[in-house]
Amino acid sequence: MRLQKFLLILVDTFFILISFLFVAYLKPATLTYVLPQYYSLFFIYLLLWIIVSLISDKYTLNKKHKLSELIFPIIKSDFAVLAIISVLVYAFRLPTYSRLLVFGTALITFVLEFIVSLSFYVQKKVSIKNDFLIATFGFLKSIKLFYFFLIFDAFIFTFSFLISAWLKPATVSHYLPVYSQPIILLGLFWIFTSLLSDKYNLKSEKSILELIAPIIRSDITFLALISILIYAFHFYNFSRLIIFGTILISFVFEIIFCILYYYHQKLLKTTDYSESHISSVTLVEPEYPQEKKKERHLRLPKILQHENSISYKLKEKYLTEQPALFNFIHEKIPIQKIPKNKSYVINTHTFFNVENIDKESQYFFLNLHKTNDIRRINKYFIQINKNLKSNAYFVGSCETIAEIYKRYFKKYPRLIAVFFYSLHFILHRIFPKIPILKEIYFILTKGENRSISQSEVLGRLYFCGFKVIDTIEIDNLLYFITQKVKEPKKDISPSYGPLIKMRRIGKDSKIFYVYKFRTMHPYSEYLQEYIYEKYQLEESGKFKNDFRVTGWGKVFRKLWIDELPQLINFFRGELNLFGVRALSQHYFSLYPDYLQKLRTKFKPGLVPPFYADLPTTFEEILESEKKYLESKQIHRYSTDMIYLWKAAYNIIFKHARSN
Repeated sequence: MRLQKFLLILVDTFFILISFLFVAYLKPATLTYVLPQYYSLFFIYLLLWIIVSLISDKYTLNKKHKLSELIFPIIKSDFAVLAIISVLVYAFRLPTYSRLLVFGTALITFVLEFIVSLSFYVQKKVSIKNDFLIATFGFLKSIKLFYFFLIFDAFIFTFSFLISAWLKPATVSHYLPVYSQPIILLGLFWIFTSLLSDKYNLKSEKSILELIAPIIRSDITFLALISILIYAFHFYNFSRLIIFGTILISFVFEIIFCILYYYHQKLLKTTDYSESHISSVTLVEPEYPQEKKKERHLRLPKILQHENSISYKLKEKYLTEQPALFNFIHEKIPIQKIPKNKSYVINTHTFFNVENIDKESQYFFLNLHKTNDIRRINKYFIQINKNLKSNAYFVGSCETIAEIYKRYFKKYPRLIAVFFYSLHFILHRIFPKIPILKEIYFILTKGENRSISQSEVLGRLYFCGFKVIDTIEIDNLLYFITQKVKEPKKDISPSYGPLIKMRRIGKDSKIFYVYKFRTMHPYSEYLQEYIYEKYQLEESGKFKNDFRVTGWGKVFRKLWIDELPQLINFFRGELNLFGVRALSQHYFSLYPDYLQKLRTKFKPGLVPPFYADLPTTFEEILESEKKYLESKQIHRYSTDMIYLWKAAYNIIFKHARSN
């Protein structure tokens, strides 16, 4: 999905550039006059176009979309851009900007986008594969990444030229008219030499030298060809800085791209499914039934002698130096009834030792090595899930972020500890979350010593089909006892990026996604059941002792920064300005039936009635929403205005907050 949006933005930018240059060429003036005057306007125009397009969800092409559903976001987005440009022109008195250039660019771009959407719809009807790539480049029956690399390379060349022109000790507007026509010719030569060198034929099985060699060969050929033309036709007035600078900067960008592409392909060959979606923003909260769940029991064979149980082996051999851990396991698990020949105890971070075990053969699995050093945590948990019988037990450990923090500040003076911990946090916590840096990080470190939170490791366990029985901290490690209760999730992507979209219940019980900045640790959404069973609810209806919220997340929530992306939902018509809060399926299940039915008659809102009535308990929240919704049934608009005024007063003067 991210590749789809990135490629569509790239193509859209190409469409706008072509449309802009075409209209500028048609304008009754020379191209060299138009370009300098509108150089800054074009980038503002392009930035607005992409931002509005992202908000309108124009770049999401779905197989299930009807033709009208594909075209309408384009119309809405393009109209919004023209409206914003018109408002800016009127507000800042810029009537000199050409209407032909602005409206003409928008019209031609719209036509090109319409053709792409139409081609996507047509080929979808005849069941052609590679839907998105075909639609992106028109009516082709099949297409390869070759075309993507070609277009991307053209952008690299153009961008490098603009940087070189900017570095030249004079204004950019001076060089653009001079090079406006030659740069097109240079670009064609660039692509021609690239095609001759087979530079765009990037294959995953190639080595890094095999990927870089065509780039060097192509750029040298291009430099030689341009030098011959300049010498033959005496074009010595062309700046050497711009020509050589464009080639050099393009070469650097291409080398960087090839290195990242190589490591990306290398990583894909060894990446499991469960972690391949690690950067996805989709956050889906599980649904839990209201009725009490049946207790989970493991049918164990009879053990005639104590020596044949895993309890004896743990106490006398494996955990002789860890009595606290043994007592914890003995208290929570009936290990005296579990046979040792159906148990597995290891101390390793190597996946091979876990993989070669018969499926569904084990009653008990214990790994004494911390989870932080395991390369693919989800794959490791999923494999253990396969090895265990239903309702069997898994015990493991990890060093949490909190423990790492304590370790640094206990070992070093405060200033030195801050420095070392910050470096550790950036390298082992932030890098694994950034798409490109993540891949390089895992190749260099093999995933060892990763920084992980308690919320994340427990969330991963639930994601992989386990239920957490209990946890304990022993010798700076968090030990967890879990039970296999179901199969791992396969069709849901966990929250990992800074921007997430959460599954919520809207009007008429329809499911939609609310956008927010993530304020919880990754995988926290899978701990709803665990938090609810362990801590229950506070009087305000919030979870008690919710360790899933990060330190900066608390600040974001206090200042409502995490709520800002919900403006996207507001502009898309999924949320009203005022209305009941959009709830997750689990939280919605805690409401009585009559209030559930009443809630789904209206759209949720950005500002809930909580801020107007300021209830303090969960029951008062229910009563507040009931009162608001019943009033709204009779006086829809006046009720919203009255409640909105009360909420604004409480927020501004009483500093009302929802923690």
